[in-house]
Amino acid sequence: MNSDENALISVVTPVFNGAAFLTQTYQCLCSQTYAYWEWVVVDDSSTDATWALLQDLSAADARVRCFRQRASGSAKQPRDHAVCESKGNFVVALDADDRLDSRYLELMVSRQQDTQADIVYPRMHFVDLDTGRTTLTLPVADFDTDRVYKGRDLVIATVPEWRIGCNGGLYRRD
Repeated sequence: MNSDENALISVVTPVFNGAAFLTQTYQCLCSQTYAYWEWVVVDDSSTDATWALLQDLSAADARVRCFRQRASGSAKQPRDHAVCESKGNFVVALDADDRLDSRYLELMVSRQQDTQADIVYPRMHFVDLDTGRTTLTLPVADFDTDRVYKGRDLVIATVPEWRIGCNGGLYRRD
């Protein structure tokens, strides 16, 4: 295998008033079969117990690094902040209310090693927490899942419709 075999993955999470979700998000990361990860969380000036919970998690687990910033009003700025603070070879964006299958990071790294792609995207499902209804959100009907995208090709293929968001993908940090 190449030098990325045990590459650190930085899971980056922007959060605002997400205390109700953070413990489950942390637990889903702890259940990963791929052990080389860090969780970089940026709190966008939450008014609930988010910041205190993050401090407790980071005190108990060195893989959790948390930062707080002045309220930006969107997820983009704290997500970008988290990427800047990240140390991994690869970055995965994960919202505080999202969950990953326990083999997610392992499978994403394996696919990246097989293809040497700069961006790897999984099959994604949206689960409505109120109704329990599950919807396939990626791939969209005409998206070529067998194609290997390099650099900005994935973004070009999805904009201007923005059919794929930043969450869920594995991105080479550089």
